[in-house]
Amino acid sequence: MSHQTSKGEQFILIVTAIILPPLSIFFAKRYSLVNKEFWISVILTLIGHLPGVIFVLYYLLYIEFPKNRESYIRLNDEETGLTEEGEEAEEPQPPPESILAQHEQDLPTYEEIVKKDTAYDVKDHKVQH
Repeated sequence: MSHQTSKGEQFILIVTAIILPPLSIFFAKRYSLVNKEFWISVILTLIGHLPGVIFVLYYLLYIEFPKNRESYIRLNDEETGLTEEGEEAEEPQPPPESILAQHEQDLPTYEEIVKKDTAYDVKDHKVQH
């Protein structure tokens, strides 16, 4: 859809979707019969009115109308790299090597994690494939 629909147009499309579902798709697609949504709504409405209504309401509310919104996700300043004034922020500085070295010293070694108990040092006779 190339232009945004107003709240009044959206209301009319929803009411039309309840009364005659294919007509609502016809209006939403700007008077076009050559689209899959229109023909799906025609088939579902011929099968039963309720399946056509459910399909058209789903299409309008979750696919067509969200295209109209100016939706964006506001990232925090760390992710965008911009300050409030819009200019680029300084690159975040990596931590000094002394902090990294100190952190590595805090980590336990493999031997400390897996303490071998010599009393139970029996080998398993299972064969791995």
